[in-house]
Order: sequence, then C-alpha cells, then structure tokens
Amino acid sequence: MAIYFGTSTSDNLDDYEEGTWTAGATSGSANGNGHYVKVGNMVTFSWIGSLTDTSSNSMAAITGAPFAVHTGSQIYPQSALRGLGISQVNSRDWCGNYDAGNCTFGQQAPNVSWTMMYYHHLGSTHALIFNFTFRSA
Repeated sequence: MAIYFGTSTSDNLDDYEEGTWTAGATSGSANGNGHYVKVGNMVTFSWIGSLTDTSSNSMAAITGAPFAVHTGSQIYPQSALRGLGISQVNSRDWCGNYDAGNCTFGQQAPNVSWTMMYYHHLGSTHALIFNFTFRSA
C-alpha cells in the first residue's frame, strides 16, 4: 500500500502494517486479543485479556509484543493500565512499561518507591487493557 503526498517517490508513505499478536506470560499463560498498527517506524499495539496465574509472587509480565523499541530512543514506552479485579497497592493507578519485549506494570505514590505488579495482585476474575505507542527498531 502506498499513499502519495507529493510528486516524488520519497514523499510516499509505503510502510503501513496492521495485524494481531499473541501474548504470552512469564508465568502461566495469557488469554486475550492483541492488535497493532505500524506506520513507518511508529508502532501502536494494544491488548485486552487476562492471565492464568493469579497467585505467584513473581512479577507479572506479558510477552510476545510484535515489535522492539528503537534502542537509541532513550525513552521506554509507557501506558495506563485499565482493568478489573486488580488489587491497589499504593492507592494509585497501575501503569505499564514496555522494555526488552516484556510489558510490565507498576504503581508509584509520591515519595514512595516503585511497586511492581505481581501475579498475586490479580483477582481470580480480572481483565487487563493497555496500549503502547513508540518508535520501533
């Protein structure tokens, strides 16, 4: 697909892709739907679903995201995390971080260290919803 904006081929938008991706988890498995759109080197991906492990004391992480972050960007993509059945630790909203192919989540209250989300923070009935936009490798 090419979209033409000018008179020369350098003005063409010829790198557009969209699709689905299958999430995994570092413990248990992930059940849900992942979608992405890539225009040039900008990627937006989203996921809605749940994780099967709701009891372990390891950090919750979703794996298998469709693209890597550009290493020279010096910025790690972040996202708000919305969902149901997630314990609040610091009475703050959870937010997400995407780095090295893993989506991890945490909370930070003023003057308090970062609190990561562990699988045991997830209720037996929960749903996670997030999206990330970033410059890809």
